[in-house]
Amino acid sequence: MSKTKHLPARQGTGRTGARFSAGECAEIAAEFDGTTPGIDRLMAKWSALKHGLRRNDIVRAARRGGYTTAKARQGWSESHDQFLRENWHRMSGDEVAAALGRTFNSVNLRRKRLGIGRYEGEDLTIRDLEELTRLDHRQWQEFIERGWLRARRRERRNEASPITYVSLDALQQLLQSHPEVYDYQGASRTTRALLELGRLEPAPAWKRVVCRSMAWQDKVKATPMGRQVTHGAATLGWRKDDLIDAT
Repeated sequence: MSKTKHLPARQGTGRTGARFSAGECAEIAAEFDGTTPGIDRLMAKWSALKHGLRRNDIVRAARRGGYTTAKARQGWSESHDQFLRENWHRMSGDEVAAALGRTFNSVNLRRKRLGIGRYEGEDLTIRDLEELTRLDHRQWQEFIERGWLRARRRERRNEASPITYVSLDALQQLLQSHPEVYDYQGASRTTRALLELGRLEPAPAWKRVVCRSMAWQDKVKATPMGRQVTHGAATLGWRKDDLIDAT
């Protein structure tokens, strides 16, 4: 005679019913207003009590507790879609939501349906510049901090690091003012095309000089991008092919 196999009790599936009691749902519904700041406040209040809580759990709990919206469902017009395409990479998600009179979740879902990527847009991100020029992102941040390179930052939610954007005009102004930072005339064909480097004037007959003494290299950690630390301040020197033999 075979023994009956007793399966262990199933854990919560992550649905609202498994997370909140009816009383808790009613309490959430009483405070819920459907806005992004309102959901943020409820998340801050309940996250300490409910492990792994998600924003959608708050929304579902409010509905289960009796919350209903008096607002008619707002469709997406072509002008709203166009505003989202043009401003998603210029404004924070919350600013876009406020301008359109919607919640962040609504505009974030819509931009995904429209195929608007997180890092897309007309301007270049620091990650784009790093991949195209092979200059480390920390060097690009240094150029920005020195005031050599104009950039803008797009804030993000939940304390995520902002995304830094640089326009082609700002990049080209940097390279014309400080050609020592990057050998744009020796860049690959792809990089020259994407960054429109052919528009730049030829670089002068000097370049950045980096100390690569063995004593210093032993102290520098090698990375896939190459050695990222230079010894001392950058200096200028004549290229060998521009020196004139005086003998």
